[in-house]
Parts: sequence; structure tokens; C-alpha cells
Amino acid sequence: MKTKTRLFIADDHKIVIDALVSQINAQSDEFELVGFAEDGKKTLNRLKELEVDILILDISMPIMDGIEVLDRVNEDYPNLKVLVLTMRDDLKHIQDMLRKGARGYILKNKGAQYVVKALQEIRDGKEYIPDDVAQIAARGLIPNDDAKIRQKKEQILKSIREHEAELLGWLTLDLTAKEIADKMHKSISTIETWKKNLMAKTNSKSAMGLVRFAVENGFQKELE
Repeated sequence: MKTKTRLFIADDHKIVIDALVSQINAQSDEFELVGFAEDGKKTLNRLKELEVDILILDISMPIMDGIEVLDRVNEDYPNLKVLVLTMRDDLKHIQDMLRKGARGYILKNKGAQYVVKALQEIRDGKEYIPDDVAQIAARGLIPNDDAKIRQKKEQILKSIREHEAELLGWLTLDLTAKEIADKMHKSISTIETWKKNLMAKTNSKSAMGLVRFAVENGFQKELE
């Protein structure tokens, strides 16, 4: 029997916790809620007692907020994966949480319905940054007016080949590697190789950074 992925929810609204549990249970039997807490301090105390695979973390909580919780998680539970689910849609919070190692960032008012998909991606070692969050994060990547920086960016854009441009477009959508491979009529290994090449070419340190680059530079496409 396949072991379920163990979840812990940190959110100061019980109604949100109940809605999340209901939604997750309705869409998948792959996950098990092992606990929840309404503030950051209780969250850290409960994590000491439980075995947790993924922490669903709100930012705005009493006593200790999600930012401080993530800092402590990085120190004490480096293998614990974190999905941020919050109302905070400003650039600073998005960048701070992603830089601190959150594997996903979803806005409650726009993407809560994508929680199960995000959990599946994060469980499998990937990141989950939906389009609305990626677009906000990309604002922080727009270069200044320095001529050398602009020239470097132009060189990168000119170096991107046709198949790489197409791949960048697909990466901005909520698709798996297999789905992208099918659409491009290539093997998954070929897609992964192209993606690694693009990360090196664009100086992206992660798949999320590559998505940011694609969104910022107009490669985003609509789902067919």
C-alpha cells in the first residue's frame, strides 16, 4: 500500500483549514492531514511531535508569522517542504518566501483550487509557482537602465533558438514535463536537457527562475 504524504496546515483561520482539508480529500487520496495550528509558535511545537512531509504555511499569523516559521523550519527541518498559501500578493513577500526556500506560493483569493496540484508537484521534488505569482515575481527581475545590462539581456534573447522559445512558452503553463514533451513531440529527457541548457543560457538558478524569465520576456502563451 502506497504511503500517503503527510501534511500540516499552519493558518490562523479554522474555516480555511476545514476548507482545505475538504478540498484535498475530495480531489485526492494521496495526502493525509496529521495536524494543524493557528499560530507560528504552535506550529513549531507540533512539528517537534509529528512526522510531516509538506507544511502548508500562511504568512499572516499571530505570535510568530510565516516568515519566521520558515526561517526556523530551514534551521530545524531542512527536508521539510513548504507550500505558502496566503493573501499576501506583494513582490517583497513573494520574493522573501521563495528565496528562503518555499517550494510553492499560492494566493488564497486566486489559486486555492490548485492546492492539490501544487502538493503533487512539491511532493515530487518540483516547484509550483502559478502564473499570477510568477508575473508579480518577475517585476523584481526587470533590469535597470544600465547599457551593459540591457546589452547582455539582448544577447541572451538573441541566443534563444526556436525550439527553446517554444519550450519557454510551455513552461509558463501548468503542465508536467510529460505533457510538454507530448506537445513538442519529443522525449522527456530531451525536454529536460533543453530546460537545463536554457537555465544556463538565462542564468536561471531554478525552474521557477526560468518561468520568471519567460514571463518577463514575453514568451508566455495561452493553453491550447
